[in-house]
Amino acid sequence: MSGVQVGVRIRPFLPKIDGDDVCCVEMTDVETKVTNVLGGDEERRFTFDYSFWSFDGFQTRDDGYTFPEPGS
Repeated sequence: MSGVQVGVRIRPFLPKIDGDDVCCVEMTDVETKVTNVLGGDEERRFTFDYSFWSFDGFQTRDDGYTFPEPGS
């Protein structure tokens, strides 16, 4: 009998209307931590079989737009 495996992917920010957005997600191996930056820095931790962090290989311009680094 085979089980179900679950993966999570964190995508880069979409182009922003304002520059006030903050990344509130951290990933280490199979653990994903989400921090409530708007109300008391409360943390929630989740564990998945796979974690994909799509911020690697990206740069952020001064206006907050995130784009892939050349060659990434």
